[in-house]
Amino acid sequence: DFEGARTRAARALAVNPNLVGPHLTIARTYEFEEAYPEMQKEVAAARSVNPRSTEALAVLAACHWLRGDRSRHDAAVRRCLGIDPTFARLYWILGESASHHRRVDDAERFLRQALSMNPELDLAQTSLGNLYMREGREEEARERLERAFDMDRYNYRTLNFIKLLDYLDRDFSVPVSP
Repeated sequence: DFEGARTRAARALAVNPNLVGPHLTIARTYEFEEAYPEMQKEVAAARSVNPRSTEALAVLAACHWLRGDRSRHDAAVRRCLGIDPTFARLYWILGESASHHRRVDDAERFLRQALSMNPELDLAQTSLGNLYMREGREEEARERLERAFDMDRYNYRTLNFIKLLDYLDRDFSVPVSP
């Protein structure tokens, strides 16, 4: 419910207009709708609150990447990593964006890059496991998801994916009557 998410984010901004997060929530809803000018506008609003927000720069990089603007994407990535060279969430955000738009090879590349920067980034482990599940690579998916769950035992999203894999591992064969 993108409209509901935007409404709740707008309410948060009405209480405190100096928050970056609600602007990025709104931007990500526009991403799903492929409304990139609106997405970029919300990222600009987030950056007006905090020009050094690495999270906002990562979403901006995703916006430019999705639009096919490689030079602006690269510039946003450089700015983001210039602020924090260890910000692995940049590549997690890019991987999530690629995954949502079914650009599987790019998603895997970005997520692997996130994990090469920070192997303990459970979000990237979960996203990569989810990507592998969708691709039918269940053994690799389980390995990533279990690793992510070991990092964060309270992550219900990861746990639900593991439970789904457990369910799929069950024997569903129907006995043949004689």
